Amino acid sequence: MSPRLVGAATVAAVAAVISKPYLEQLIHRLTATVKLQYFDLAGLGEPIRYALAQAGVPFEDARFASRDEFLAEKPRLRFGQVPYLIVNGHELFQSCAIMRFIGRYFSAALYPLDATKAAQVDALLDQVKDVRVGLDVAKYKMRFGFPDTVLDDAKAQIVIDTWRTSTLPRHLEFFEKALAASPSAFLTGSPSPTVADIFLATTLHGFAQMSPPPAPYSAKLQALVEAVYAQPAIVAFRDREQQRKSK
Repeated sequence: MSPRLVGAATVAAVAAVISKPYLEQLIHRLTATVKLQYFDLAGLGEPIRYALAQAGVPFEDARFASRDEFLAEKPRLRFGQVPYLIVNGHELFQSCAIMRFIGRYFSAALYPLDATKAAQVDALLDQVKDVRVGLDVAKYKMRFGFPDTVLDDAKAQIVIDTWRTSTLPRHLEFFEKALAASPSAFLTGSPSPTVADIFLATTLHGFAQMSPPPAPYSAKLQALVEAVYAQPAIVAFRDREQQRKSK
């Protein structure tokens, strides 16, 4: 075999290896059976819905008709809470784990194949969770082990007020620094949003709906939110949602 043919065969073999993960993800997108179970509200279900939409994955968007329906299912759930995702019959729990799975299984654009870049996305996902901790503890006291004897409603309101005026702005500075160092509108410099961008954008969007809302976000953070919500797949999903709610 001539050197030219050997070289061509080597290039073809390397290309096949490189493209294999992307081919597998394409097959998963085309063949997987996916169901998301959550309440009929945004909350922690929304970033998962947007991630699936952005990945181009058809899925059943199942929503509890009532809290009683959730409570009837709660005892069998692994951690007693939702959302959960069923993929080809396998139940997956915890919102950040679910979003990472969506990226790994369906779309490298959402979650990088490179381990170092993936770790950067992981850190940002955890940081978004950290932003929510004080607020979530004040709202769901018993879930986090704070009975009224320790954290009554008056003290919980102090936590919320402190979170709004001090804790949230301090945490948002970390994301602002990441965006200042990014060559794109997104946290890790990617050309399109990762699951970390989607999680942060939906979280900030949710905070803005509070009454009263927190202080206005910086221009860079607001641009991130707008860039995520402007993704065509997410726009299409939101349009379908609006049509569903208007019926």
